[in-house]
Amino acid sequence: MFYIKYYSYRFVPYIMLAEPDILATEALKKSMAQTDGYKGKMFLAEFIIGAIIGAAAMVFALLMQIPYIGLLFMVIGAILYIALIALLPLFMGILEAVFYDKISKEKPLP
Repeated sequence: MFYIKYYSYRFVPYIMLAEPDILATEALKKSMAQTDGYKGKMFLAEFIIGAIIGAAAMVFALLMQIPYIGLLFMVIGAILYIALIALLPLFMGILEAVFYDKISKEKPLP
């Protein structure tokens, strides 16, 4: 239940930026109306990204087990992990903005 509401209220900041005079409760209602029918797609996109990251981490964990060369993969994996921590929130924010843009064009609200 919590996650459904997370996706329902996801566009509130964008709606409030687009319409500065709107009340917060109205922004919540508009966000719920706009995300209706799209919550599953948003969840699936995040799930696929997480699965790809998890699979890549498992591959690097296996490559780290190779004698001698494993150290190289350990260093590369550490660098990628640091980059992931720094860039993942930015990437997820861009993904959220793209969803908002696409859905607001497909399902404009008054």
